[in-house]
Amino acid sequence: MQIQVEWGTIRDAYSYNPIGLFIWDCIGQQIRDLIMYWNLTQTDMMKAKSIRLRPIIIFTLLLIGIMVSACTPSDEATPAPTNVVISRQLATLGPTPTLDPNQVVIQPTSTPTLTPIPSPTNYIGVFLGEIDPQDNLLSNEANTSSDAGVVVIPDIEINPVICPAQADLAFGTAWQAEGRALNGLGCAIQVAFGFDARVQFFENGVMYLRPDTNEVWAISPGGLTGPGESWFVTRLPDIVLSGFDPPAGLQLPVGIIGAVWGGTTEIRETLGFATTGEQETPLNIQRFASGTLLLDVDVGQVFALLVDGTTYGPF
Repeated sequence: MQIQVEWGTIRDAYSYNPIGLFIWDCIGQQIRDLIMYWNLTQTDMMKAKSIRLRPIIIFTLLLIGIMVSACTPSDEATPAPTNVVISRQLATLGPTPTLDPNQVVIQPTSTPTLTPIPSPTNYIGVFLGEIDPQDNLLSNEANTSSDAGVVVIPDIEINPVICPAQADLAFGTAWQAEGRALNGLGCAIQVAFGFDARVQFFENGVMYLRPDTNEVWAISPGGLTGPGESWFVTRLPDIVLSGFDPPAGLQLPVGIIGAVWGGTTEIRETLGFATTGEQETPLNIQRFASGTLLLDVDVGQVFALLVDGTTYGPF
């Protein structure tokens, strides 16, 4: 029996299977030679019944069968490749604004270096006397010195504190020359006002009475040794004056002023006896954060009375 094989058909069948196609290209020629040999010698082989060639022929036929079954196309259609759509988002830049030629461009500037400048502090306390110009670094004589080691300090402008309400012009400016009074009073907390008062002078001071409120101010002026003292009384002591014998030429105060004088030991011992009787006088006052300015209009005297009892004046 001769074998008829369409070699082109077999190779086309292997095009669906890359592995089968590779095997066919490698051993296809040998298979063709064996089949041709089989066809030419089929008659002789059958007659001789050669046992030696039978295994080779059987192996060859099995190999052909395996290759043919491997290259047979499947009934299922080859799935078409799926196109995957890749969405790419591009960054879109907005339009660049057109520069205005009239726009003012601010250029960065370097940060200035701050140099601390010492400033003098107003001194509040007991006055100890003038400082020798050579020891005072703020004096002109000390600044003009050319000696080695002397620090020359430029003139410094002192900026006073600006208060919302100012002292009334009726009190003048003489009291402001006393720095302790100026600093001690602080800023004004109300406008100045006036009223008709009662006044009585004593050996070492004066007392003022506001009749409509019974408020009493007792003042002992200061001198070269320091500031004076003052008392502000709003509640009258319940006392009857007796046992006080003033020396000749002096008087015993009476009424409300006398009651305050007699009922307050500090006032009595500080002021002494009265040198005059009560008199009427216009009085102006202006209250500050830490005291009061008091003006006796008739004699033109101004007192700076601090809340702690320290008194400066008269000015």
